Amino acid sequence: MSITKHQYKKLIWIDVESPVKEKVSELINQYNLDPVIVGEIITPTPRDKIDLYKNIIYLVLHFPKSQPSGYESREHEIDFILSKKFMITVHYGPINSVYEFSKLLETNSILKSNETKHAGFLFYYLIHEFYCDSTDKILDIGNNLKLIEKKIFDGKEGEMVQALSNLNRKLIDFKQATHLHSEILKTLEGAGSKFFGADFHHYLTTISSEYNRAQNILENQKSILNDLRQTNDSLLSMKTGHTMKTLTIISFVIFPLTLIAGIFGMNTKNMPFVGTRYDFWIILIIMAIAVVLMFVFFRHKKWI
Repeated sequence: MSITKHQYKKLIWIDVESPVKEKVSELINQYNLDPVIVGEIITPTPRDKIDLYKNIIYLVLHFPKSQPSGYESREHEIDFILSKKFMITVHYGPINSVYEFSKLLETNSILKSNETKHAGFLFYYLIHEFYCDSTDKILDIGNNLKLIEKKIFDGKEGEMVQALSNLNRKLIDFKQATHLHSEILKTLEGAGSKFFGADFHHYLTTISSEYNRAQNILENQKSILNDLRQTNDSLLSMKTGHTMKTLTIISFVIFPLTLIAGIFGMNTKNMPFVGTRYDFWIILIIMAIAVVLMFVFFRHKKWI
């Protein structure tokens, strides 16, 4: 477990990674918080939630991981304990957005002078970092889709099946991780305005707007991916159809040749042409005529 404390003027941010019950209990007692919260934050919570206490707002949100490995969870969970003078964040592994926010806070390059009244502004800028990071990842998927589109029309349809599936899984991860945020943020708008003051309502609606923007981009990328997948499947089907057509034509051409060769290869008496001076060439000419007739038939049927 690691606990990092950041202070900006009168505001305090405490970041807890990989929480342990004893240490968390000490932290909760130090800040005079409800003991029920200990049980909430020492183990991951499967769903997003928001709980309102007398002196704090407790918030749980999930965000997709960039590159999950093996069978580990494909989501980050981050718990927020919001008070007027401090913010406590709890997560169960390193999160890049938290790290980036800590660097900005250390350089005093975030909060403006009028934004040091309460810790709600710490939450605003941290959650802004999360949604900006999510939006960047979704836009990066869009860039990959453009590369896939080029390769599809360059004749690499087969290779793009797996690539499209991988990107689709990433989009699904984003949708699954964040689909409840809308309800949570809507509740937060009302509760946060009462808790931090009416002048903070604008910041809360801005958070909702950033979430909606990320979701709109996500849906747009999902739509593009589905269109590319349909196009890729159509081109694959067309290519497979051409291959099957070619193989069928070859089979029809070979069949009469095999039949003719089998007939003249029978060990019987009185076989026409067999035993004459030019029997080999006569049989070849018959085969050639059969191939030409089959070709004319295919052309007549517009199969080739």
